[in-house]
Amino acid sequence: MSDKKKRIEQGLNRFDRIVISVESVVAVAAFAGMCLIVMYGIICRFILKIPNPYGEELSRYLMIYAVFFAVAIGVVKNEHIRVDFFVDRLPGMAGKLVDALGGLVTVFGYLLLTYLTAQVFGSMIQKGQLAPSLRIPMYIPYAGMLVGMALAALQAVEMFIRKFFLGNRGEEEES
Repeated sequence: MSDKKKRIEQGLNRFDRIVISVESVVAVAAFAGMCLIVMYGIICRFILKIPNPYGEELSRYLMIYAVFFAVAIGVVKNEHIRVDFFVDRLPGMAGKLVDALGGLVTVFGYLLLTYLTAQVFGSMIQKGQLAPSLRIPMYIPYAGMLVGMALAALQAVEMFIRKFFLGNRGEEEES
C-alpha cells in the first residue's frame, strides 16, 4: 500500500473512532433515557395514579435519536440492507461490478435521504411548529433524523472509498 493510501486510511480510521464514539454515546443515551422515561410513565400511571403528560412525547423523540444514530453505526458495521447471496455467486468481474453498483446505490440512497430530511428539517424551522406537550420547536426532534442520515451518508461514502479505492473489503479490523 502506498504512503498516500496509508495516510488516507489512517485519517479514515481517526474519523471512524471519533464519529462512532459520538454516535454510540448518543444512541445508547437516547435509548436508556427512553427506557427510563417509559418506566417512569408506567409508575406514574399505574402506581402513583398521577399524569405524566410529557413522558410519551419525550420518549418518542429519544427513540428517533436512538434509531437514526444507530442507522449510521449500522452503515459502518456493514449491516445495512444488502443482497450478498446473489453478488457472492457472480463470477469475477461481474460480481465486482454488481458490488460496486450496490455501493453506489447505497451512497446515493443515503445522500438522497439526507437531502429529503434536510428539506423537512428546513420546513420545521420555517413553520415554527411546537411539540404538543413539551412545547419545544419540532426541528429539535427532526435534527436527530438529519444528523443521523448525514452521518450515515458520510460513512457510506467512507465505506465505498475503503472498499473500492483502498482495497479494504469492509470488514471490521480487530485491534
